[in-house]
Amino acid sequence: MQRTFLTIVLVLGIVISLAAPGFCQPYFQFDWAKFRDHKIEIATFELFFISTDGKLCLGTEGVTDRNLLKKGVAYNLHAFVFDGEKLKELITIPIPFRDITQMCATNDGREVLISGERGTKFVLVDVLRKKVEPLFSYRKGQPGFRTIAIIQNFGGAYYAYGYLYDKTQKRTFKGMVRLNLAKKGTPEMFEPGLDFVKATKALTIPWKSFEFASPDTLFITTHSVKDNKVNPNAFILYHWNGSQAKVIDHGLSLGGLESIDDRVFYAVRRTPAVYSLLIKDFTTKKIWKVYSGEIPFSYLYLSKGDGGRTILTTLFNFDKKNMTVYYGHEAGNFALKVVPGLDKVPFGAIRLSPDGGFYATFSPQGVVVGRVPEK
Repeated sequence: MQRTFLTIVLVLGIVISLAAPGFCQPYFQFDWAKFRDHKIEIATFELFFISTDGKLCLGTEGVTDRNLLKKGVAYNLHAFVFDGEKLKELITIPIPFRDITQMCATNDGREVLISGERGTKFVLVDVLRKKVEPLFSYRKGQPGFRTIAIIQNFGGAYYAYGYLYDKTQKRTFKGMVRLNLAKKGTPEMFEPGLDFVKATKALTIPWKSFEFASPDTLFITTHSVKDNKVNPNAFILYHWNGSQAKVIDHGLSLGGLESIDDRVFYAVRRTPAVYSLLIKDFTTKKIWKVYSGEIPFSYLYLSKGDGGRTILTTLFNFDKKNMTVYYGHEAGNFALKVVPGLDKVPFGAIRLSPDGGFYATFSPQGVVVGRVPEK
């Protein structure tokens, strides 16, 4: 009787621990055999997005079908649609581009803005309805806009970085524009916003890289200066707050950066043997020193749908060819913990949902989707 009672207690304990919020394992895997069954090219597949509710996981595939290529379709957009934790449908939508410049999805993943043809053409994809709506295309002798590899969604509106040009193809503005979809098909669809030339004009050294954190703020890196000479082996990080650029950090190298609004998550190499992970919030003035040590973290992700309250980062073991993924929540001061099911897994791409509740990976294991442990 006592033995039976102990057995029941152990079973109940296991069930309770499995149901507990902190216990999360991947709940979906689309392995390479399934890729082959659905005739999806593994070599050209790229993981793109996982939605806030975890109901949509998106990826693109480079097309090899000659008939599609002749029609100008070089890519398919694939959508894994979930009902709970089970695959309900796999949607495939041909994209009428020879190349894709950039993509951006709404938080629910149901709508995707895609630019292609070297940034001169834009379409809007309704994923569940499987419809592709043309928005704008380059026309000779007509004014327009060309994006340069950046499209983002802020507050439900689409923004793109690039330049406006007149009917002679002369640049008239370089920076961030808002896409007013009510004016689709016309140059007026692109409404000028942050002037990138103005934002970087005050820098004494040419910029090296940058990231838009909102429609009117960005983070910029430049090389450092030593003895009045540019030092290519060091960097300076600036925060442009809409009116001026301020130095916020510097080091030997920047290992990655993610930002949203006035919050930035980045990796910096301080000395040849010291690496750091930091989060800075310029609204609250808070600074979180997430990590400092001899091991460099890579792959930084910040939940951009909730103001950056969740992070993911990765440690690579190149000798054993695997990686371990860590998560952290603001509620826990961003203390790093291993994501259950992502300890010592094969190298691969990672995506974090806008609210930080779900993740997706693509590796030799195929596409894997799971939950990030609760906050």
